[in-house]
This record gives sequence, structure tokens and C-alpha cells, in this order.
Amino acid sequence: MKQLTCEMCGSNNMVKQDGMFVCQDCGTKYSVEEARKMMVEGTVHVDSSHLTSNYLSMAKNALDAGNNAEADNYCNKIIEVDPTAYEAWFVKGKAVGWQSTLENQRISETINAFSNALDNCPEGEKEELAESCKQEIENLHKALLTVRMQNFMNHPNDNDLAQLTGDVKNIMVNTISFLTKAGVSANMFGKELGSVIMNAIINNFNAKIWNEYQGDDGKPSDYEFKRFMSETDICVNALNLATVLLGSDDTDDLELYEWRALAYDSMVKLNTLVRDACSWDYEFTDWGKRYYKKLTLNSSAISARNTQNREWEAKAREWRNKKTQKEKAIKAEKERKAKEEAKKRFDDYWAEHADDKARLESERKDLQQQIAGLNTTQNEQVAALNKEIAAIPGQAEIDNLDERIKKLTDEKASLGIFKGKEKKALQEQIDQATAEKKAVQDRMIAAKKEIEGRISAVKSEIQKKLSPLQSRVNSINTELTKAR
Repeated sequence: MKQLTCEMCGSNNMVKQDGMFVCQDCGTKYSVEEARKMMVEGTVHVDSSHLTSNYLSMAKNALDAGNNAEADNYCNKIIEVDPTAYEAWFVKGKAVGWQSTLENQRISETINAFSNALDNCPEGEKEELAESCKQEIENLHKALLTVRMQNFMNHPNDNDLAQLTGDVKNIMVNTISFLTKAGVSANMFGKELGSVIMNAIINNFNAKIWNEYQGDDGKPSDYEFKRFMSETDICVNALNLATVLLGSDDTDDLELYEWRALAYDSMVKLNTLVRDACSWDYEFTDWGKRYYKKLTLNSSAISARNTQNREWEAKAREWRNKKTQKEKAIKAEKERKAKEEAKKRFDDYWAEHADDKARLESERKDLQQQIAGLNTTQNEQVAALNKEIAAIPGQAEIDNLDERIKKLTDEKASLGIFKGKEKKALQEQIDQATAEKKAVQDRMIAAKKEIEGRISAVKSEIQKKLSPLQSRVNSINTELTKAR
């Protein structure tokens, strides 16, 4: 006789209770008919949705509580029953990933689980799930890098650098693997990962490596000098790895451009400290202990580091220039979109208020015609009055008097030094002619002022009529052109 075996968990521990066969390990219940079929046919379809739902809930609770292995086990039970359970695959991916250690990184398993989750996910939820997977992978990489850098900054050596290099390579491989398997187009590099390395070095270098190099008296020994050079160069190499994680693509994240420039700035700073470093020794003289520099870099090594600094400084400037250009491009694009949106709102508004627009434009046209008529009237009246000014009598009389004054002046100038009486008589005639000329000029000026007063009156009268018309035109222009 065939043994009764639970289809859910494979247990043979089946007990009949209240007319049902109940698995004592997982709680699945089978009717007598189902049990009979299992004994005869060896299989029976059991609706296990309630059980998988319970397992998923328990997996999520275990994950939230940090019991990652337990969450993984629950997900495995679900997947055994339903390999298309995408939520179980997603939770499993997280649970497996967070069991990683520096020695046993399991992110590749996470990526496989996430790929299965995306393969079986409903199309409408795929984009959101892909973003969650991407964020989770980034968080896992960031956590592993953080632990790595905590160990790295103790006393960085070649082995630490090799391990960090391996981590960066794994991150790139994992990233490409996920993007390929998931069919997702996304950038997974940036400041979130690169800044882990940079912050660890920038925040700890002075307190750890620099202080130990300086010692208590600021006079490092040969050993301290050599260790400082080695550890600092390793930090520089680590910063170079950070630039790989920061990426080199175009992005709208302006802060990322600054992080890239900061990485090269930091490399220059540390490289310069090594360039200028030295060890100290001392000797006793008649005046006491005298310190002198012992070990330093030779001129060739200093020149090489200066050359390297210039390359990194150029890259820092390049990224800051790109940031400036990107800021301008983003600003220009925002302004373009703002204008485009404003124009659309404007056009949409007047499309909905076409009758109002037509009424306003008609009114403005009528007002402009009235204004043009008044301006024409003013110009004609002013022109006529200017003709009156040009026709004011007296100019011929002034010309005659000018000619008379000139003759008298010439005659006076021709008299000899002893003709005082005659000169006096001529001067009286000159004065009389000059007085007559002034009287004519005063008469003409008075006539001109009187006409100019009439011109001002004409303009003032016309302006009283023009002002309200122009004011209304301005109001209509404002209404027709203002933002909507």
C-alpha cells in the first residue's frame, strides 16, 4: 500500500482529525477523497494559496526582524509550490543578499532571484519592481563597501587595496549582470557608492594616517615616513577606484559632478603630502640636539608626482566646468519648458475665450483709429501755427537796420584821431539804429511767444482727449499679452 505523503512539505506525518487528514508538519488538510486519490494516483491538486500567503507574510516579518536565513527558508517553501511567485523571489533576493559577508558575498544570488521576480512580475508592476531591485542592490553594495572601508582605514596595505579592487570589480559585474538579466536600462553608479570610499578616506585620513606620521613631536622616523608614503599612496589608489564608481556619464545630478572633482582634488592633496614628506634624524652639537631631514623623495620622484598632480587638477577643473555647463543647460531647458508651457496656457486660454479676444482687438483697433485722427489734427494745427511764426513781420526791417549799423560803424572807423565830434555824432546814430533793431526783435519775440502759447494750448487740449484713449489701449494690450 502506498504511503500517504503531504504534497506541500513531503511529510509522512499525517493524522486523521475531524474527518480530514491533517499534515502535522505544515498543517495542510486533505479530504478523505483527496487522500484516497493520493494513495491510488500518487498526486492530487491542493489549493495551497492560503499557505503560500502565510509563508510570504512570515518571510516578510522575518526579513523585517533581521532574520534573513529564516526569511530565505520561507521563500523557498513558496517557490517549491509556485515557482512563479514573484514576490517570494523578491523577498528571497533581499534575504540572501543581506546574509553576505566580505568573505562570502552573495549578491549574485540576489540578482538571480530578482531576475526571476521580474520575469514573473505582472507587466504593470515591472517598472516599480525593477527600481526596488536596483535600489536594493545599491544598498547591498553600499553596506559591503562601508564594512570594507572600516577595515581598510586601520592601516591600509596592498592586500586591503586588492580586496577593495575586487569589491569594485564585483560591483561592476553585478551591476551589468542585473541590468542584462532584468532587461533594465538604468545607471547604477554614482555618489551613493563612490562617496563611501571617499568619505572613509577624507574623514579618517587626518585622524589616523597623518597623525601617526606626525607623531608627538612632528619629526617622523624613517619607519613612519615609509609607512606614511605607502598608506597614503594606497589611499590615493582607493580614491581612484572611487572615481570608477562615481561614473563618467552625463547626468542631471549636479552634486555628482562636484563629487568627481572632489575625488581628484583629494588625490592631489594626498599626493602632495607624500611629495613633501620626509623623515627626521638628529645629532648632538655644542648647542644641543639638532634635527635635520633624512629621507625625502628625489627630484625625479617629485617631478613625477607634480606631473600626476597637474593631470588630476585638470580633471577636477574639467568636471567643475562640466557642472557649470550642465547648470546652464538645465537652466536653459527649464526656461525653454517654462516658456513653452506658458505659451500653451496662453494659447489655450484665448482659444477658450476667442469671443473676448475678438471684442478686445476690435475695441483696440477703433481706439487706435481715434488716436491717429487726434494726432493728425494736432499735427495740422501745430503746422499752421508754426507757419504763422515763420511769417511774423520784422525780419526785413532788422536786415535794413543791420546794414545801416554796419555802414555807420565803418564810417566811424574811417575817421581820424582828431575827429572826435564827428565820431560822437556817428555813435549816436549807431545807438539809435541798435535801439530800433531791439524794439523790432522784442516785437517779434512777443508775437512768437503768443503763437507758441496757442500751440501749447492745442497740444494740451488734444492730450486731454488722447490720454484716456491711450490708457485704454494699454489696458487692452496688457490683458491680451499677460501670462495665463
